[in-house]
Amino acid sequence: MDSKFITSVGRQVATIVLDIAARGVYHNDIKIDNVCVRSEGAGWIVILIDFGMASTTKAVFGKAHSDEMQKVFDWIAPEVLAGHKSSLASETFSVGRLMHDLSMRGGLALLPEVKGWVRDALSPEPKSRPSLTRLITLLNA
Repeated sequence: MDSKFITSVGRQVATIVLDIAARGVYHNDIKIDNVCVRSEGAGWIVILIDFGMASTTKAVFGKAHSDEMQKVFDWIAPEVLAGHKSSLASETFSVGRLMHDLSMRGGLALLPEVKGWVRDALSPEPKSRPSLTRLITLLNA
């Protein structure tokens, strides 16, 4: 994995999440295992799979789960596991975890601005999380 790969995957996942949210759906299960990537030309094409935990933007994802579940499902925002509605902020949390995990698996340091975005995206407070649009902007720079 190289930095161009992580940048491309992050940009495409953020764009996909924004697109499906605009259609009234939250994925609720954004993690490495649900991101398929295929090489095409000099780049990559990302496909987000497994919509089995998806919900509409108006529905509550599920019932409340214990703190222990947060350790097991660490890519799902804490407020969602606590039984609150999914939101773009909860999807942002998951994209932040994905970016963190990609950089760790690839053994690559993220650019300082992107690393700061990831840190803020993983905030336990949804209102403190940055936007996915901001991530796309950072990755396009």
